[in-house]
Amino acid sequence: MKKILLLTLSMLFSFVFLLQSQHFIGLENEEVVEKMKEAKPDFVKCKVINKSYNYLKYQDQLGERTMLFFLDKKDKCTSVKLMSHYVYLGEVIADLNKKYESVADNQWMYEEDGKEFVVELEKGQWFFSVLTKPKEE
Repeated sequence: MKKILLLTLSMLFSFVFLLQSQHFIGLENEEVVEKMKEAKPDFVKCKVINKSYNYLKYQDQLGERTMLFFLDKKDKCTSVKLMSHYVYLGEVIADLNKKYESVADNQWMYEEDGKEFVVELEKGQWFFSVLTKPKEE
């Protein structure tokens, strides 16, 4: 039983680490798909039928985490949203605090290729979400 628990915890930690260390904004649709295959092969790309928004959707095998990659008209990623079960909240916050500069409650910033990005955590009733987007000028 202890081995199963340790294996599960290590898998969860590796997911949080890989998710937060990956930068997808600015990548084209196909590049996001390829990067997700490498970074999270256990996530499944879901079919999306939505005429209002252009995005890619991925879900973990347990259905506890969903990632949305919002795309512009040229199919480039403009923002990323993780929606997750609360069981992962502590790990996600610890990882965000470790990797990024905290600028307010539930808000962090980082720089990539000379551009600034904002990471915002929002707590909902049944799940929390983490939105990563370029900093507004």
